[in-house]
Amino acid sequence: MTALDFFKHYMENTLGLRYFPFEAAHTASTGAAAKLLVIDLPWAKGLAQVEMFQKMMGAIGLAMTDLEILEMLPGEAHHHVERIQVLRQQGVPVLFFSPDIHKAMHLNEDSAELAPVIVTYGPRDIERNAGLKRETWGHLQSLQKSLQ
Repeated sequence: MTALDFFKHYMENTLGLRYFPFEAAHTASTGAAAKLLVIDLPWAKGLAQVEMFQKMMGAIGLAMTDLEILEMLPGEAHHHVERIQVLRQQGVPVLFFSPDIHKAMHLNEDSAELAPVIVTYGPRDIERNAGLKRETWGHLQSLQKSLQ
């Protein structure tokens, strides 16, 4: 069990807190530069642990170590705008699985010199409605092209 896993377990099961402070929730998989920033609503065990998400990223050629995952509520979005803009300036595309968080961010998406922002359905949505797979796959393919 990693230190972060221990911390999450302690927060959830001992203190009864589901959401974590920004410093704990905002972690890259490795110290290496991320190829993609993924933003979604919080998951009980974390988005990185969701099998469907792992398959989605594998299908477009990304390993979990290539990702930076940010889980937040829409009300927390304003805390992260500056960090996201810096990553986009560095060429890191942003994938939103939550349109509500995307709307709350008010990102500048018209700029050609910034990495793209893609809003699509995530594993939570696809589990509820399998008919969304085709549209989501199209978005993931366009993301894959922008990563090359």
